[in-house]
Amino acid sequence: MSRQKKAVGIVERRVLETRKGFNKKRWQELFDNPPKSLQDPINNETFRVDPDAFRKYLQYVYDMVHKTLDVFGLFGGIEGSGKSTDASQVGYEFYFIMCECNVLREDLGTWYEWTDKNCLGHNLDAFLDLCDKYNDDLWRIIICDEAGDLKSEDRWEDANKMFRDEMRKDRKKLRVRLLCYPQPFELVKDFTMGRTNFIRINRFSLEKDGMGSIPDVVDMIIIPRGDYTYSFITKELVPRGQIKGALKEVSKERYTSEFPRKFIFKTMKKDNVFCFDAEEYIKRAKEENRLRKKQEKVYLSNNLIELIANHLTAGKMGFSTKKPDESLTRDERQQVEEERRKAFLISKLINTCRERLKKIEEKANK
Repeated sequence: MSRQKKAVGIVERRVLETRKGFNKKRWQELFDNPPKSLQDPINNETFRVDPDAFRKYLQYVYDMVHKTLDVFGLFGGIEGSGKSTDASQVGYEFYFIMCECNVLREDLGTWYEWTDKNCLGHNLDAFLDLCDKYNDDLWRIIICDEAGDLKSEDRWEDANKMFRDEMRKDRKKLRVRLLCYPQPFELVKDFTMGRTNFIRINRFSLEKDGMGSIPDVVDMIIIPRGDYTYSFITKELVPRGQIKGALKEVSKERYTSEFPRKFIFKTMKKDNVFCFDAEEYIKRAKEENRLRKKQEKVYLSNNLIELIANHLTAGKMGFSTKKPDESLTRDERQQVEEERRKAFLISKLINTCRERLKKIEEKANK
């Protein structure tokens, strides 16, 4: 085996195998003639597909496979406007594309079933658990049904910090991560400004008889990877800098300001079709939220805080942060990764105790 082949890691090798088998002909067929609708695989209901948004998802999938770029999407809108429904449809469109273009394949071990259990977490903790569960898997589509813990004011909370840490280092996992929250402009800026590819704001339209409103309209914002994107509102190219500037301005007054329509990629209609099993979705939502409420805080005495801060390290407990060697088996690598995770948790505990001890000493010296 040549040096070059030896230098290629397991993840890179699987990406290269996927590239070789990528069905470019089918990808081009879908780009030239996007489907007008798709059928939800759970309930066999049909929902409309916007051709221009679908072409964007096609490009994102192509970039995932050939340029090792991951995908982040945000879904906003007031309560009842259909964020979860929209995210389930967009997630399934990505899944459909990846199946059609031979990205998800049983012979490569990349295929997985489109289910609520495989693809959706009902809060940020459950979402992170899914990311951890499928740590070694590529091309995963993972949806967060309630991303409120990513608000800017909560940026120092554990789940928020963990998400941003993983966001920075996990690009090569090549995931599609879709997050729902009523006001996405409240979320941390290093995420919305630095990594988000698109934002979909769900809203209501009036029924024809004028007697009510229905949640069937989506305003889609594209944050382009290149210098420009096209706006179907103004019928012209919009510079990336102007879109990011508008995002920054809206974020300053996130509760009252609306995104300027001239920077919106397109306004489109959507159907009320939920692409997961609704009963299973409700059951898992209750269970995940119940478990979250049951999490208990651990209170440490000042003496124990001082002992941990001054004398404990992950190394002394026998845990290492060293990355697993690529020559190890899958089970061995998973064991090493588990030890690394524990080492980082211990380090987080130690750092928290050190910060607390510093505050205790500062207070005592006043």
